Amino acid sequence: MSRREQLERNLNLKKPRIALTDDSIAADEIADAREAEIRAAARADSDASAFSDEENTEPAKFERGTTQKGALCLWHRGYKFVKRKCNWFSCCQNTCQATVRLDDEQHLTGRLGSKEHNHCAVFAQQSADAGRAQIKRAIEVNPQLRPSQMRAQVRAGTTDETFDQLGTNDALDRMVQRVKNKLVGNVNRANPLEIRFAPELLNKDGESILIYDSRTLRVNEEDVVMVFSHSKLLDVLRRNRRWSLDGTFRSAPTQWTQVFIVGAYVDKRMVVCAQALLPGKNSRFYREALSAIRNAVASAPARIISDFERSMMRAAREVFPEALQSGCNFHWAQCLFRKAKSLGIFNLFNGNDEEAEEERNNVHRTFRNVLTLALLPPMHVRRAFALTTERAPLGMQAWLSYVAKTFIGLTQAEQRLGIVAFEPQHISFLSRSSNTMRSHLRTLSMESTDFSTLSGDHSYVVQFGRPSPAPSTPTMSSINDGMGRGHRWNLPITRPPKYNVDFWNVYDRAQAALERTNNAMESAHGQFARDLNHHPSLGAFLAAFVKDIDKQRDIAQAIRLGKIRNRRPKYVIKEQRVVEILETARFGTTEELMEVCNLLGLVMQGFVGGLHVRNNESDVDSEDD
Repeated sequence: MSRREQLERNLNLKKPRIALTDDSIAADEIADAREAEIRAAARADSDASAFSDEENTEPAKFERGTTQKGALCLWHRGYKFVKRKCNWFSCCQNTCQATVRLDDEQHLTGRLGSKEHNHCAVFAQQSADAGRAQIKRAIEVNPQLRPSQMRAQVRAGTTDETFDQLGTNDALDRMVQRVKNKLVGNVNRANPLEIRFAPELLNKDGESILIYDSRTLRVNEEDVVMVFSHSKLLDVLRRNRRWSLDGTFRSAPTQWTQVFIVGAYVDKRMVVCAQALLPGKNSRFYREALSAIRNAVASAPARIISDFERSMMRAAREVFPEALQSGCNFHWAQCLFRKAKSLGIFNLFNGNDEEAEEERNNVHRTFRNVLTLALLPPMHVRRAFALTTERAPLGMQAWLSYVAKTFIGLTQAEQRLGIVAFEPQHISFLSRSSNTMRSHLRTLSMESTDFSTLSGDHSYVVQFGRPSPAPSTPTMSSINDGMGRGHRWNLPITRPPKYNVDFWNVYDRAQAALERTNNAMESAHGQFARDLNHHPSLGAFLAAFVKDIDKQRDIAQAIRLGKIRNRRPKYVIKEQRVVEILETARFGTTEELMEVCNLLGLVMQGFVGGLHVRNNESDVDSEDD
């Protein structure tokens, strides 16, 4: 009996016969199916029998490789073998009958079959497969790596043949995306409602890091809010009642607008405890996130330090009405610095002579003295600001009017006079000013719009080289005398500031050597976001967050046990010196008050050097509708 007849007989014995009269299956289809099974069985038997004749085999050493799905494959002299069954492999080309038997998987030794390859070896393919495997391993270790970086690294130094075999940029990018999807699930959908998390992505020490998902309460609403934290970090919030709130757009995944960060001060150090993804900078989104955190913590802070975003401030006040709210001293200084830069006050005097240098120093001294208002007792803030204004060089009036309108408040006279109300008390030095300075002052006088709606026709142009004509309205000095109050800081405020003095003043905290700023929050989150792309994918964001949990918990424990180094004094206000100045300060006379301002300003020189301007940043955050 022939081999084919034996196979047919075995198949007939194993399978029940199908009646040819069945209308659902045609006789020719049955014959074709049976013929295919016979051929498959014959090929398997032929592959296995290729090793039965020892005269047609030879020992060989193979190289390890991986298939697209990560399975083991073998390489030998430019030919690739994939596993079929048990310990035998066949050529990856379907039309090639070359085979391999693997005897020792650990040492990758075995024997070649008797059949020869019917195609040429492709050595470049082996290098290309190794390069793709390298990219996959790198993505598995660090999912936030950019595909372009990995492509360039793998392709560097390769031959043209290997470069071609690696595939196109699109093909490699799709491969990277498949690896990321396998790691983090289908989370990078443009529509947040379609996002589905892989359990492994949200798991940390057996619990989920997703503590709130608005999709469970507000079904089918696309303005999704998500809050992420961990029980270890929530415990830090629970035990430390001084919290800090901040927001950033840089590390927000593309489906969201803002990353809202909540941290706790642990012995004047910042620990980031929760991060929320918000679809916008609206108070209801902040309120939703803070409510979720309050429910998870089951306690409330005693003090909240935040930036000057009014929607965030309102939400914090509504969710934690019992907490004291304070402005961030760093953000206060940033607001003043950005406005000063935009008005060009640091470029007023560019000459090289002694007079220009003196005026430059006067500009910087005025700026520092305004910054020190946050460290003074609130009762002396208006007087110190008025005295600083009277001593400021001409050219800073637009900036000083901004400070008054935003942080101090305006009197009726200041509203009526507009920018003129912030002219220096003595302006005789104008005859010495340079032509550039004169041009700049004319521009400020004609183009400043901070108080244009209030000043009417009362502004006037200073005439250089001779005494200025009398203004069409009374001066601040004559108004003060007419009111019978003696000084402008005694006049009542008729237009409240945008931010009250009690919010941004940190005198009570400065004396107690407590936190004055949430710049530590920005620093802590900056370290978290340093390895992330701008607007990273959600998967990369969550992978970084999970990785950061242990780090934040370790920081909190190290602080508690006294195992963390002190902050570098170069980048912070020297707290001890501030406390010493305030403890010995006398505020009775004008000279004593200005001396305190000057001393505090000198202490803050290093702090001023750390201020900066970012693109697309406004002076203060606007209030949402």
